[in-house]
Amino acid sequence: CPSIGTAVRVIADDLFSTPLDQAAIDSEHEGGETYICGNPPYLGSRGQDVAQKEDLAAATSDTIQGFRGLDFVAGWLVKAAKYLDEVKADFSFVTTNSICQGQQVSLLWPWILGRGLRIKFARTSFKWSNLAANNAGVTVVIVGVTSAGGGTAKLFETDVFGGETVRDVSNISPYLVPGKNVFVSSSSTPLSIDSVLDRGSAPTDGGAYLFGSSDRDQAVEDYPVLAKAIVRAYGANEFAKGLVRWALKPDLLSREVWMANEFVASRVSAVRKSRSMSPKEATKNAANTPERYTEDRFIADPIIFVPQLVAEGREYVTPGLLPANSMVLAPHFQIDAESLVPFALIASRLHMVWIATVCGKLKTDFRYSNTLGWNTFPIPL
Repeated sequence: CPSIGTAVRVIADDLFSTPLDQAAIDSEHEGGETYICGNPPYLGSRGQDVAQKEDLAAATSDTIQGFRGLDFVAGWLVKAAKYLDEVKADFSFVTTNSICQGQQVSLLWPWILGRGLRIKFARTSFKWSNLAANNAGVTVVIVGVTSAGGGTAKLFETDVFGGETVRDVSNISPYLVPGKNVFVSSSSTPLSIDSVLDRGSAPTDGGAYLFGSSDRDQAVEDYPVLAKAIVRAYGANEFAKGLVRWALKPDLLSREVWMANEFVASRVSAVRKSRSMSPKEATKNAANTPERYTEDRFIADPIIFVPQLVAEGREYVTPGLLPANSMVLAPHFQIDAESLVPFALIASRLHMVWIATVCGKLKTDFRYSNTLGWNTFPIPL
């Protein structure tokens, strides 16, 4: 920064202009480097309290549509980018890695990079903690942004053997990979194929509708009519470890049958009570129809199971073919198995590279998304 010959005055305890009654700091700017530091809490959009949501809105609502979907640290990046409107400078942050993943990329980075800025250096995801009490212990990235044009950029990564590498590249995209600044937004419909991949079913039952084989076998022995209303359920452990769990769907029975059946009626009553005690208004309303799942996407035909999480280091997404009368539990995904073309595409190395780039992560595991990973997948024709 050029010297402006004025004293520095503290007017806030953060970058959101919270007024403070503090004296000026007697520190003259004499032409040296100026450092502006902040320590934003590592909070996602769902972890922010009311005051933090208001702070983020104050920093971003005039510039970014969909700002409510951003991590709290995005406010610091927006403030820093606005500062670079006034001076030629650089800024860098250790941030939550999700600002460089999934939907947040298309929300935040077009605005930042559209101001003539570029990513000068970056470190891809790594687990970070410090020696402080209650330290963050989160997965983070480091992103350095500059207003200076030209030159190469440095990308720091961990290779497949666990070693540290650095590459000089012509440009670092906001997904923290070498390449052009391309932004992938979620889509409600598939780009290249008609097969719809959707979330599984969510009973929102407090555990009442899910049980093991012993309960299922006893129920069917006592009440044979229940056999058609109890289906095999698949979550992460059932799919990956071969565990067996069953799901009761009372709405596959007539109302008269399930109301007169003790096994079913007691569970419906438990679900009604569980939902009525929820802090969410929509769940409370669903207590009026406890025999129905809050998200019901069950189909009786064979289906393809797609796990929501793909472990770091895997070279492929591992879908599974499930027999008829199987239920996929949310947040995992399902797609009709009438054709096995989607199975082959999802299990391909090309698709893994795609979701590793554009989808989000949970720590360092890949978080599959139907709207970002499947619907945007450009299938070669």
